[in-house]
Parts: sequence; C-alpha cells; structure tokens
Amino acid sequence: MFQDTYAQMRDDLSTPPDRVSEGRRGKATPQRIREHLVRCIWYERLFRSDSLQLDDGRSLHVNSQGWWNIGAGPDFNKAAVTMDGVTERGDVEIHTYSSDWYKHNHNQDPAYNNTVLHVVMWNDRDARSVKRYDGSDLPQLTLSRYLNKPLAQLEEIIDMTEYPFESAAAAGVCRRRLSEAQKNEDWVGAFLDLAGDWRILTKASRFGAMLKVAKPEDTLYRGLMEAMGYPVNKTPFRRLAELVTLRDLAATYVRGDSSQSFLNAQAFLFTRAGLAPTPDEMKDDETRAYADALSSLTMKHRETLTRGDWRFGGMRPQNYPFRRAAAVALLYASTAPKNLFHEILRIVSSNSPAKAAIRNLAEIFLPANDTEVKGIAGYWLYRNTYTGRRAEAPQRLVSESLVRNVTVNIIIPAYLALARKTEDRELESNLHGIYAALPKLPTTSITRFMRCRIFGEQSRQKLINNARRQQALYQIFRDYCEADDSGCADCVFLKAIEGKQ
Repeated sequence: MFQDTYAQMRDDLSTPPDRVSEGRRGKATPQRIREHLVRCIWYERLFRSDSLQLDDGRSLHVNSQGWWNIGAGPDFNKAAVTMDGVTERGDVEIHTYSSDWYKHNHNQDPAYNNTVLHVVMWNDRDARSVKRYDGSDLPQLTLSRYLNKPLAQLEEIIDMTEYPFESAAAAGVCRRRLSEAQKNEDWVGAFLDLAGDWRILTKASRFGAMLKVAKPEDTLYRGLMEAMGYPVNKTPFRRLAELVTLRDLAATYVRGDSSQSFLNAQAFLFTRAGLAPTPDEMKDDETRAYADALSSLTMKHRETLTRGDWRFGGMRPQNYPFRRAAAVALLYASTAPKNLFHEILRIVSSNSPAKAAIRNLAEIFLPANDTEVKGIAGYWLYRNTYTGRRAEAPQRLVSESLVRNVTVNIIIPAYLALARKTEDRELESNLHGIYAALPKLPTTSITRFMRCRIFGEQSRQKLINNARRQQALYQIFRDYCEADDSGCADCVFLKAIEGKQ
C-alpha cells in the first residue's frame, strides 16, 4: 500500500519556515522563495494582466512572456511587452528581489543589454528600475502586487519539477553525509521508496478533489488532456478539455467505422483548439482535403482557442499539439466501444502480475493497429506540421515514454484517488504494485540534478532503477533542494542520514 511515512518524517523533523523575516535596511520582507517559482508564475501568467503597472508608474501589457531559456543569459527570450503604448521586443530577466540584479552582476554583463523588462516578486530597493551594462534604465515590474492567488496557494498549485530546470550545482551536503554515515543501499532505497509514495499520494489528493465535483470518467479525461500538453501546453489542453467534453467525443463514435470515428473526434478537437489548417498552410491536396473534412463535420458558433494560445518552441515536432490532439482523438475513438475509463479500471483491478498490467495499459495507448487507419483520418500519422515533409511510413502518435509519463502522473494517482474514495484496498494494492514495477522514465534536468546532488558519480546512482524512485527525487527536490544549499537545514533526507529520525 502507499505509505505517508515520508510526510510524517518531514513534519516531525522539519521546522516550518517563517513567512516573514527581517529584511534589508530593517524592512520586513517576505521569505525568500525560489526564483524558479517566480519564473513559473511569469511563464503561466498567474497574475492580473489587465491592470499591470511598472514600478515607475507606466502601464504595462504583456503581449508574450517569451520562450523559457535553459541556457546562459536572460531567463526568457523573444518576449514582447507594451509600455505606455510602445511595444518592445527582447529578453526578460526574473528575480525574487530587485537587488538580485546587482548580486548576479547583470549590470556588468553586456549579454543583458537586450533585456526589456526586469520582473521581480518584491522590490527591496528604493529605485524603480535597474541599470543595464550600457548604463540605460531597465523598467521593472513588481509581481507580488498582481498575483491572481495568494503566493502560498501558488506554491501549492505549481509543480516546479514540471518546468525547465538546469543547474551546475555542486554536491549537496547530503552526498557528503551519506558517504560519511555509510548507509547501506537498502536503507537509501527504502527512504526513496517512501518519498516516491508520498509524491503519488499528493498527486492523488488533487484527483480526489476533482472527484468530489466530477464523474471519474471526466476526471480521467481532464487529467489525460493535461498530460498531453506536457511540458509547455498544459494550460491550453486544460482549456480544450472544457471546450470539448467527454460527452462531445462520445458523440463522434460511429459503430463499425473506426476511421470515421477518429476523423470525427479530430474535427471536434482541432476546430475548438484553433489548430485547423489556415489558408496559408493548405499547400497540397491532402491538406486541403483534411481541412475540408474538418470543416464539414463540426458545429458552428462555439468558443474556440486560437493558434496563438499554443506553444511550439523548445520541443520536438513530433510532440507538437497537432499530433497530441490527434492522439487524444485516436485514443477515445479506438476505446469508445469499451469505455476508456472502465477498460483501464479492469486492467488495474485484475489480479494479473504488475508487469502484465503495465503491458496491457501500454497496449491501450499503443494499439497494434493504430497505423492502419484508412483515408484522410490518418493525416497526422504521416506529418508533424501542415507544411512539413510527409513521412513515407506511418508514425505512432504516442511514444512509449509518454505512456509511462501518463501512467505515473495520471492513471496511478487518478485511480488511487478512486480507490481511497471507495475504500477499495485491493485496488490500491494493485496500483502500488504497478507503481513499484514501472520502469524508469526518460531522465530530465531534475533527475540529473538530483542524482548528481545526492550521489555524484557513485555507484549508488544505480538505486534510481524505477519510476517510483525517480518520483522520489522530484519530491525531495521540490521540498528542499536549491543549488545554494538553503533548503538543507530542514531536509528530512539529510536529518534521516544523520540519525535524527
């Protein structure tokens, strides 16, 4: 069963941080939050955008927050902002405090001369702007004035591990103590298992809240749609799930004609998503035929997203929202006769071995005949974009790594929430077995960072041998880890190593 022991240890061993500390020049300033959180808030536009004012009093409109930069230089590139009616394009730099601009020596770095906006959570200086390398004033926005929810709520809502994180962080204190304490691999592995369990329990609590107001089938659908948007299109996919409901998709099913069902589902999703081809994109007969098919099958006069709501930068073309939306259409068209929710429930409720359940789940998302769709319905099996080169052979719409991500982040926590709501201990036990047996997911910047931070190049890195222990790294990272070791004082992992449990 899933254990909450990690959370109990965390609560027993960690001192709750003060929300207010004595600030610079004797001022009371909020606790220093992670700069990464401020970047996430900016990226997701979790602020009131209709009333923004720069610190110097000028009006501000954010046309585009820019592309998340994981390399050297400013945090966001290719942003566009309008200040008092004048639009400027360039970079955006994010900090927790205004003074961090000078602490990080950006005023001495010409690479920051193209920065058009300095975004901070709090302004701890008397000045209303900062200076670029060339001596010019850089306008500044203090974000704390405009948050659309209390900061503590945003900290709970935002899972920072799902956003880009790169760091050349040195070894954590835990790596040195782990070596000195000579904890054996069984001890370390057991701790990671507990942390991995807690991460799934926290995800399940979110689905549990959804189950209070929605049917289980709808809850799964919303979760799957959000997962299809990972990593940068979660918000528009979440909105698309509202515009095209599960009932809408069910109405597209044509008994005995899987290809037509698939095409009907695409029509609903693509037109509501604003992803149908534009006139400029209809450069070949097949694309024109596809556009005609979409337009002939959809209802008029309903709210839609626009192409501008979607992000295409920083991802592989095969993961563009076109193919992800088509994958949703195929998933629900191919499982309509059996009902996707109940088919997954049947698999996770069976007494078959965990590895067999994992294979059966994968077959739902990777059906053997998914490359045999007939006619124009199979358009996206051969393309990544409307104007790109057409592949010679059909390509699957869902990768194995995406299936594993969906299993960890959606299926297991969603059905765990159901198991706890219905007090189905057998279902929870089955889910725990599947979770423990699930192979590793592809490495990310977070897992690479944490493996280096905790284990270095030691052989103990081999302990991260499944998805459960990878999730443990995400949990410990979110709770404590920063490159400057500021979270180490309260870290339950470090205290457990030191025998303070």
